[in-house]
Amino acid sequence: METEKRRLAVLRETDPVMREMARIRDLMKNATDQEREAVEKLIRERLREQQEIKQTNELQEFVENNSVSALEAIALQGKSTAEAWEIRAHVYGAGGAGGTAGGTGNGYGGAAGGLAFSEIPLSALTIGAAVSLTIGLGAQTSTGVGGTSSFGALLSATGGNSGNNDTDNLGLAAFSAGGMGGGGDINRRGGSGGAGTLDAATGGGGGGGSAPAPGGVTDGYSGGGSGSSSGGSGASVLYDGAKPDTTFCSAGGSGTAGPGCSGAPAINKHSHGGNGGSGLLGAGGNGAAAVAVAYSNTSQATTRAGNGQGAAILEPNQILLGGGGGGGSAACEYSSARASTNAGNGGPGAGGGSAAAFDSGSDGALMLAGNGGLLGGGGGAGQYCIPGHGGNAGGGGATGYNYGSDQGYGWGGDGLIILQFALIH
Repeated sequence: METEKRRLAVLRETDPVMREMARIRDLMKNATDQEREAVEKLIRERLREQQEIKQTNELQEFVENNSVSALEAIALQGKSTAEAWEIRAHVYGAGGAGGTAGGTGNGYGGAAGGLAFSEIPLSALTIGAAVSLTIGLGAQTSTGVGGTSSFGALLSATGGNSGNNDTDNLGLAAFSAGGMGGGGDINRRGGSGGAGTLDAATGGGGGGGSAPAPGGVTDGYSGGGSGSSSGGSGASVLYDGAKPDTTFCSAGGSGTAGPGCSGAPAINKHSHGGNGGSGLLGAGGNGAAAVAVAYSNTSQATTRAGNGQGAAILEPNQILLGGGGGGGSAACEYSSARASTNAGNGGPGAGGGSAAAFDSGSDGALMLAGNGGLLGGGGGAGQYCIPGHGGNAGGGGATGYNYGSDQGYGWGGDGLIILQFALIH
């Protein structure tokens, strides 16, 4: 009996759980064994959390006092600190370009890169050893493919096909096939570009596809399909791009909280572009407006399209892309009076607005579609208008027809790697 008493006394001095149980023994004297076990479990959890907070504070103090990086500090603090942390790795391949080059191609928008996502405990890595990072380059030809990105030998993601490239992309052989992740806890495919039509009089280019949203909940979304003399808008990470309702009509880029919409066609001396989709953290861009009045054939008025608003939040345990879509372009003519304005760019995670011609052929030309935001697709464009580029990992838009041998496609966005240090709970 005396030996057991001495053993309990030592435990109370050395085991923090036993010390805490001894402190509240008067409150627990009438408790059942099940109640005691539940209280002991709660005490252990609280003490564990206190230890993690202590380790985090010590790490922060060490970084501040010694001017080293967080990873270097973790290495110097030892394995016990490393076990409380992990790296959350998002690896995105690069985007493909639009599928029109001069008078050749198919008018398809470019596809987005794939995503490989994993949560990697730091204790599973060799602290201090180098890990090579490769960022794929966005495609800059209508028949190209975005480059592959990788995080050492652990994760990789291929880039998306350009609109006029139908080679196999990790199991999908199609024009504008999205890139695909590999090696991750979650692997997703990038969104395809919207379908287009190549025609010098009435062609329209598809919008670029979006990369998968952070966390890899779904694959990426598809760019909007084209209309006659009208481009489809760029996709967001949560919505397909929009297709114009009719001829000579633009569409707003899709946002992170809603899709873009079609505008009004260039008739009756005026034109209104489609509004961009709403963002989680900001409004979509307003569609442009253009008016041409036959007063001495010289009066014109335009209101430019708005860019998507919103922000990107990147924190240790959170990534939130909250951008709105870019507004669509507007252009019209009446007699010899003409008025036109370009489309707006997408905010983070959103697509660019599309551009539409206001006449067949090359007369109503050279309006610019909007670029995609981070992971978003570029806007497509009507014949002889200029499509938008994709944001990082997003696909570029296409035009319905263009002049020259190196015109008619928006570039795919370069790949992206996001590494976050996160406390394991």
